Amino acid sequence: VQADDGRLVAAIELVGPANKDRPESRAAFAAKCAGYLMSGVSVVIVDVVTSRLANLHHELLQLLDAPRASDLPAEAFQYAVSYRPVARGEHAEVELWPFACAVGQPLPTVPMHLIQDIFVPIELEATYMEACRSRRLIPDD
Repeated sequence: VQADDGRLVAAIELVGPANKDRPESRAAFAAKCAGYLMSGVSVVIVDVVTSRLANLHHELLQLLDAPRASDLPAEAFQYAVSYRPVARGEHAEVELWPFACAVGQPLPTVPMHLIQDIFVPIELEATYMEACRSRRLIPDD
């Protein structure tokens, strides 16, 4: 998502199996997301990959040296997390909203920060269902 002046303010990263298959791939994904956040760009990560058990959210938090209290449970390998970079005085922090996901359960609606105090809801389940309908993977209602 871009602001009126053309600068990037938010990004959605969909995790694929290749992002989780090797330590180098996981590190590169975490570094890309950390780069967004350090540049003031909000990020939503959606990881519903079931064939690999790495947790890229944990990798990102480790890279950012974020407190462990902001972790998802260790067994949460499918998740969506919204990250918002904030400056508190001279100290940069990241606020986050984690959502564990599970096979067979609806995907969450995740807040995406745009600018100032403006958030938009990212309705992952509705988006997923529409994509399935448009690809004719499920019948229209």
